[in-house]
Amino acid sequence: MTDIGSTTTKALMFERSGEGYSLTGSAHAPTTVEAPTEDVRVGVLEAARELGNKLSRRLTTNGGLATGSGFDSYLSTSSAGGGLQILVSGLAKTVTAKSAFRAACAAGGVLLDVLAIDDGRRPHEKVEAIEELRPDMILIAGGIDGGDVANVVRMASVILAADLKPKYAPGGKMPVIFAGNADAQKHIESLFQGKAELASIENLRPTMDRENLDPTRRAIHDLFTDHVMARAPGYSSVREWTALPVEPTPVAVENMLEIISRRRNENIIMVDIGGATTDIFSYYEDTYSRTVSANLGMSYSASHVMLEAGPEKIMRWLAADLSERRVRNMIANKCIHPTRLPRDDIELEVEQAVAREALRLALRTHRDLSLRVRRVSAKDWTMSSFWTDKRFKPEFAEEKYIQMEEISYLFGSGGVLSHAPERWQAASIMIDGLAPVGITELAVDSIFMAPHLGVIARLSEDAAYDTFRRECAVPLGTCIAFAGRIYPDAEIADLRLTSADRQERLKVVGGEMTVIPAGREEEFEVEIFPARKVEAGAGPGRRVTGKCRGGEVGVIIDARGRPVQFPGEPGDRMALVSRWRKAFREAAR
Repeated sequence: MTDIGSTTTKALMFERSGEGYSLTGSAHAPTTVEAPTEDVRVGVLEAARELGNKLSRRLTTNGGLATGSGFDSYLSTSSAGGGLQILVSGLAKTVTAKSAFRAACAAGGVLLDVLAIDDGRRPHEKVEAIEELRPDMILIAGGIDGGDVANVVRMASVILAADLKPKYAPGGKMPVIFAGNADAQKHIESLFQGKAELASIENLRPTMDRENLDPTRRAIHDLFTDHVMARAPGYSSVREWTALPVEPTPVAVENMLEIISRRRNENIIMVDIGGATTDIFSYYEDTYSRTVSANLGMSYSASHVMLEAGPEKIMRWLAADLSERRVRNMIANKCIHPTRLPRDDIELEVEQAVAREALRLALRTHRDLSLRVRRVSAKDWTMSSFWTDKRFKPEFAEEKYIQMEEISYLFGSGGVLSHAPERWQAASIMIDGLAPVGITELAVDSIFMAPHLGVIARLSEDAAYDTFRRECAVPLGTCIAFAGRIYPDAEIADLRLTSADRQERLKVVGGEMTVIPAGREEEFEVEIFPARKVEAGAGPGRRVTGKCRGGEVGVIIDARGRPVQFPGEPGDRMALVSRWRKAFREAAR
C-alpha cells in the first residue's frame, strides 16, 4: 500500500495471517508530483523499491509494480496535488452561507472566501474577488426548501459574471456544486448550462433548524478525486495499478475513525500535527467533523503559531530560562530550515511548546466550527439572556456540541507526537494542548497508518480494526483530569484505582501532576469523589466511576484545572513546570 502525500510517499507492506493483517515493513520516498519529475509514479516506485530492499523482496519491475509475484495486490490513498480550494456562496452570512462554510471545512477544503447577499460587498466587488482568488471549485448554497428563489438566482448570476476558469485546466469548465433551495434547482441548472460543470445535490440547509451537510461533503470529496488527485501527473497509471479506486487520504481517515468510534462505542478525537497544518478529526455521537487549521504547524508555519498564540503562551510551557528573543529566533530558524531536527533538549522543549499551542488553537477552531442547529422553543426564548430583544423570537440557535468531558479517546499522529524521544512527552503534549476532562484514554499512531487501514477496511473491517489495535495505536495510558474551582495545594478529590493485582488510593492535590506506572495490559476500576465545586467529567461534586487502562506512560492524574493556571513570576512558573515533568520522568524509570 502507498499513501501519496503532498511531499512524501509512504509505502507499507501488510501480510495476512491467522490473526488478520500484520505490518511487515515500511519505507518512504519524496512525492514526485512537481518539477522536475512531475510524475507520481516515480515516487511510488521509489518507495516500493526501498521497501523491497528492506524486506529482501522484489516489489518493482521495469517501470511498474511486481503485482502477482512480489505481492498480491496494491492499494493506495492520495492527497497529492494539494488541497481543494473552495469558494463558498450563500444568502445570509449567518444561515446558509455559514452552513456551506461548515460543509466545506468538514470535507477538508481550503476556504478562500464566503460570499453572501449581506456580506457588505457590491456585486462587482464579489466578481473581482472570484477572479482574483481563482478557486478549484465553487459551492453555492442559499434558501431553505420552499423559500427564497429570486435571491438564490441573483447570487448565482453574480458568480457567472466572473471569468470562471479552472486554475489547472484553463480550457475546461469550473466545477460548481449547487446545494440550495430545491425550488431554485431548475433555474440554476438553466443558468449554468454550458458555462460550468454543475452538480446539483440535496439542500444543505433544508429548514432553518436543520442542516444536511453529508451529501455536500461527499460531493466535495468526489470533486477532490476528479479535479485534484486526477490532475497529478502520472496518477492515471497509478490508478490502473490499484485493486480498488485510489482513495483520498481524508476519506480513508474518516472511514477508519468511524470504525474505531463504533467498535469502541466512544466519542473520539484524532489530531494530525504536520509541518504546515494541524488537522483535527472527531467522531462525536455519530457525527463526523474535520477541520484543517492552515498555518498551524511545526515547521513551515511555526512562526504563525507564535503570532496567533503570542510568545508568552508558548513560553509558559518552558522549564528552561530563555529570553523571548531567543525563543523567537529558534522558532524563526525552524521556519527557515523546516526539515532540521532539534539539536539539543532546549530546542526540543521549544518545539514541543509550539506543538501544545498549535493543538490548542486547532482544537478551538474545530469546536467553534462543530455546531448543531436546533429550533428555539418558547422556553429557550423567554429564559435565555442571549437574546436581549424579546420582541424578536429567533427560529433557530447554533450550539457547540463537542464537550471534552464526553471525549473518551484521544489519538495523535504527526512526527512531534509519534517520534517524541520519550513517550511521556507525547502524552504531555496531548494533555496540555487538548485539555481533556474526566477519564480519557491516550494513544499515538506508530507511523500514521490510519489512512492505509481505512482502505483495508474496504476489504475487511475486522482486519483493519484488529491491525489498528495491534500495529497502529501505541497506548500511552489514561488521563484523569479535573476542572472547576481548584486551588493549588488544596485537596480536591479522593481517587481509588483497583486492578486485579493492586489497589491505589490517592488524595488528589490541586495544581499537581501525578503519574502511576501501569502496563498496557493493566486495567483499573476507577472511583472518583471530587470536592463540591470540582468535577471529573460528571459535574461539580459528582462521583465518577469507570475503567481505565495503563500504557507506555501509565495513569496520569492531572489536577491543574481547566484552563491550566500558571504563577505570575517566571521563576515560580519554571519551577512548577519542572515539577510536572519530574512526575513523568520518575514514573518512566
